[in-house]
Amino acid sequence: MLGDVESQRSSGGRSRRLDAFLLGSVITLFLMLGLEFAGALLAAKHFEDKINARKSEKTPESASFGKLTDSASPAFRMHTFAHLEATKDELKSGVMKWEPIKYGEGQSVGSLYIFNHKQGSLRVKEAGSYFIYIQLSVRCLYRCSSGEFSVSLYSDNIEKLTCALSLPAQPENGTAPFSHTCWQVVTFPEKGSKLLVKAEVKGDPEHWRLQMQSSGFGMFQVDGLQSFDRT
Repeated sequence: MLGDVESQRSSGGRSRRLDAFLLGSVITLFLMLGLEFAGALLAAKHFEDKINARKSEKTPESASFGKLTDSASPAFRMHTFAHLEATKDELKSGVMKWEPIKYGEGQSVGSLYIFNHKQGSLRVKEAGSYFIYIQLSVRCLYRCSSGEFSVSLYSDNIEKLTCALSLPAQPENGTAPFSHTCWQVVTFPEKGSKLLVKAEVKGDPEHWRLQMQSSGFGMFQVDGLQSFDRT
C-alpha cells in the first residue's frame, strides 16, 4: 500500500501516507504488545480522525482499525503523538536526521513535544511513560555485501532502545524492501528529556538503501489510561 501512496505528490497524498504509516505501525505494534496497552489505540484513532477529516475515501485498513476503537471513548488527544521519518537513504554511522510528516497545515509532532529541525532531536515536555517504536526498511539495489544496520534511541545520552537489522549478502539483481520493527515502553522521570537517534553500520553498506518513507520512529504517552482497567 505504501508503494501506491508514494506516487502521490499533493497534500492529500501526503496525508494518506501519514495515515497509512501510523495505522500500519500502531496496529502491528499493539498486536505484539498485547491487550495491556490496548487503550493507547485510542490515541491513534483520534490522530487518524483528525487527518481523515479531509478524506472522502475509506481504505480497508482504516475501516478495520476503526472497528477496534469506535466503541471506546478517547483517552488521549493527538498532542501526545510524535512520528518522524528518515531524511536520507544512505546507511552510515552517526546521528540520524529526521523530519515530521506534513499534512495540510499540520505535522506529525504533537504539542507535547519540541522538535529541533537542525539537530533532528525530539524533546519531551512532560515526565511519564511513553510507548516508543523504531521501524526500519532497507533494500539492496545491486550485489550487496552482508552486514548489520542498527539504530539506537538515546535520552540525554542514555540508550533507551536499539533496533538492529541484519543485512544478508544479496545477488546481482538486489532484493525487494524488507523491514524490522522494535518497541519499548520507556519512563522519563523528568520533563524536558531530549531524544536523539544514532545509527551504526557493520560491514560494507554500499548499494544498501534505507526506504525513507517506510522508516521512522515515534512515540506516544501511555500514562493515565482511564478507559482501560488493568485490574
